[in-house]
Amino acid sequence: MRKFLLFTFGTLLLTAAACKKSVDDVTKPGVSLPAVTDLTLQQTDANNVKISWKIPGDIPVEIQQPLNVYIEVNQVLTVMKTVNVATATLPGAPLEYAFTLPDPAQTYHFTVKLNGQTQKTDNNYSGNIYSLGQTVIYHK
Repeated sequence: MRKFLLFTFGTLLLTAAACKKSVDDVTKPGVSLPAVTDLTLQQTDANNVKISWKIPGDIPVEIQQPLNVYIEVNQVLTVMKTVNVATATLPGAPLEYAFTLPDPAQTYHFTVKLNGQTQKTDNNYSGNIYSLGQTVIYHK
């Protein structure tokens, strides 16, 4: 019985060690986009806000220009729950976005990402690339 338990424990330990992924295994090879910088939110009137950002200059040459900007607006319902109220993909590398708040008394998260297509296509990977998102918060 002792040998059986030792064998079972050893097998489980080896299986767990074989399944562990390193950081290099998780990251996708290839080109990536930098995140937007200097993301700010300005309230223009009681119901409208304007968000603005800067696009970094170190965009890889493998990405087609001009870039798109992807924006996601989420309304905060509770500490642990949000609901998406709008998404937009803006062509032509714009530097600002105006938004009319559905309910100015609520809290909203605005997430901005760069989006672009690679010059060359690879059947093993998507050519549609997104940067990491930057978020700014509108408080009631």
